[in-house]
Amino acid sequence: MNSYLSIIACCLVLAAADIVEEDNMLVLNSENWDEAMSLEYVLVEWYAPWCGHCKSFAPEYKKAAATLNNDGGDVKLSTIDGTVYTNITSKYGVTGYPTLKLFIKGDPIEYTGGRKAEDIVAWCKKKSGPPAKDLEHVSKTEKFIDNEDTVIVGFFKNKDSEKAKIFLDLARSLDTIPFGITTNPDVFTRYEVKDTNIVAFKKFDEKKSVYSGDYKLDSLKKFVHGNQVPLVTEFSDDTAPKLFTGDIKSHAVLFIQKSNKDFDKIIAEYKKAAEGFKGKVLFVYVDTEREDNSKVLEYFGIAEKEVPTLRVINVATDDMVKYKPESKSLDTSAFKTFVQSYLDGKLKRHYKSADLPEDWDKKSVKVLTSSNFKKVVEDKSKDVVVEFYAPWC
Repeated sequence: MNSYLSIIACCLVLAAADIVEEDNMLVLNSENWDEAMSLEYVLVEWYAPWCGHCKSFAPEYKKAAATLNNDGGDVKLSTIDGTVYTNITSKYGVTGYPTLKLFIKGDPIEYTGGRKAEDIVAWCKKKSGPPAKDLEHVSKTEKFIDNEDTVIVGFFKNKDSEKAKIFLDLARSLDTIPFGITTNPDVFTRYEVKDTNIVAFKKFDEKKSVYSGDYKLDSLKKFVHGNQVPLVTEFSDDTAPKLFTGDIKSHAVLFIQKSNKDFDKIIAEYKKAAEGFKGKVLFVYVDTEREDNSKVLEYFGIAEKEVPTLRVINVATDDMVKYKPESKSLDTSAFKTFVQSYLDGKLKRHYKSADLPEDWDKKSVKVLTSSNFKKVVEDKSKDVVVEFYAPWC
């Protein structure tokens, strides 16, 4: 009944404001903005007609709008040209495109989800509905699990118990993954679980992972983060949003060619190493033979002759601090030692630099790179004047 009334109210508001709707999305402007803000949930995308990122994002946003509309969701997706309606753009502190904000009865909150349609839908449903979906029977639970790559389900005989409340707090705190909760003993039997079990159901790795730690939010969050993506994920346009918008900011990145005769062996060793860092570090590999990955190699300052090679990157920092191993070994032990040294704070950051020329000190003006800079510049036996330049300057 409430949903029915909400739909009627929504229609009345749209009619009164004469808000144009295209592809299941509201087209906002200065004249209809206030009317749109009277809706309970509106996700607004600020875009610029010339913005390449906006054009790439548009199909996913359109797909999400259609899904939410077909599902009868409470969130209405909308767009506004930030370059035309600058008064609204500046009012809400929008400085780049695309920018998304969810307005709940006119009050904005930042969008923190991914950029794929399914991520937008999941985030909107989480913000507008209960933190965990009520799974009353087996068929509903099966559909819930089958429809997603990863879901977290809490099994509780008593929904009002302290542990159930902690589970719902967990679900409330994480926007990037669907949560479900059930008290039905038939569902317990179907999935062979016990009261107070929290289970990650996945379409990868071991498919089902049962939490075995204490009922503390930090521990539970690590469990969820560790099960959101496979132990080892290939970097691609599809996986990048989940990797970079996820809660785990430390990434081990293996650069390797899939045609490498030892590819399967190296990935198997890499996967073994990853098992010990679930919830702490994401393990990713980049296929360097893919043309669209050439810029990734360039960004990390890696020459093709260095491949296969490993790096660790912290994506939480603006400059994405990188670390390079001293060892060139590509086995489980070497992978584990390098990543653990990073977590222990024992590594020095790696700076992108040119190779040191063999004749760097043969002329009156010496050539410096990261490999010899400290040794030459910090030599206390002499004064050193350094010119910093750019080849294109």
